Order: sequence, then C-alpha cells, then structure tokens
Amino acid sequence: MHSALIYLLLSPLMLFFSFTSVAQQKQEVLLLTYHLKAPYIVDLGEQKGLYFDLANYMNQHSESYFFKTEFMPRKRINAILQRPFPHVVIGVQPVWFKQFADKVSFTSAILQEDDVFISLKTNPVTNDDLESLKGKTFIGVQGYRYIMLEEAEQQGILTRVDTLQEDNVLDMLRLGRGDFTITSLSTLRYKFSHG
Repeated sequence: MHSALIYLLLSPLMLFFSFTSVAQQKQEVLLLTYHLKAPYIVDLGEQKGLYFDLANYMNQHSESYFFKTEFMPRKRINAILQRPFPHVVIGVQPVWFKQFADKVSFTSAILQEDDVFISLKTNPVTNDDLESLKGKTFIGVQGYRYIMLEEAEQQGILTRVDTLQEDNVLDMLRLGRGDFTITSLSTLRYKFSHG
C-alpha cells in the first residue's frame, strides 16, 4: 500500500490572478482533473463527486472567482502545462509532475490518499519484490504512471494492459484480463459501499 498526500497544482498565471482580481466579474478558474474515478468524479454528466463538491464549496467562499471542475486527459493537461494558464490541476502529487517543476507551484496537501495493490483470492499476487511479478499482467489506467512498476515493465518482468478509466480496473480483474491492479483506497471503498 502506498500512501500519498494530494495537492493542487497552480500555474504562475493563477498566482498572478489571485493578487489582481477583478472586482466586477468573477474570473473563471477550471479545476482540471484527469482522475475519472469515484468518489472524486462519480458522474461526469451530472457533475457529482468530491471534485464538484470542492468547486461548489470554493464558489460559496469566493467573491472574485468562479470555480468549475473539468475532466481532461493527462496528455492534454501536460500539453497545457507547457505554457502559462490561469487554472488549477487538482488531485495530484508533485512527484507526478517533476518535468514541470520550474513552471508550476503546489498548495499544501488537501487530503491523504492510499493506493492499494489488488489481486484475486484465487490467483494471489504480492508486491514484495519485482521477481514475484514475473510473468504477471498488470491492469493499469491509460495515462497513469505507476513508478514502482515501470522498472518491471521495462525489464519485461510483467506486461501492462490499460483501461480508459480507473473505475474499470476491478471489472477487468474480475473478468481475468490481468493478474493484479492498483487503485486508490477511497475508490475501492466507494465501489464496495455502492456496488
């Protein structure tokens, strides 16, 4: 299990806007996320989930800004981060954005999340060492980096198959499309409590 603090990534332009707000009309600030998973995004169309709740909360307490949660694939976020922009990337860790360290800033942590290693009881897989993963298939999410498994994948120790959403990794595991996956503990708890 891997525990991590979750942050907001701020661009320098966003920091500039925070000190030069316009009194008349609220400045729109997007809360961008590439994590399409419960409980953070439960229903994208209905705008349900913790990230939408956060935008609503921030709107209730801001006279200068209008916050709007928006899903965007990680590759597109990476492209946007190449230039200044007045928005926020939510639910990230600094280690995931090392290549942008000179272009962005991070808030202090807004929550703590744990990642869990999951396999079927009928085919248990442990994450004790890389050798225990030999010949196994890992189910990941397209665009996500699993730093602890990248070495094993590069060495041909394991194979990786991807799905488009983290919400699908457990279904793929259940259907036998791989031997193990990694998901956040909050997503796993949400799945167990909501079926």
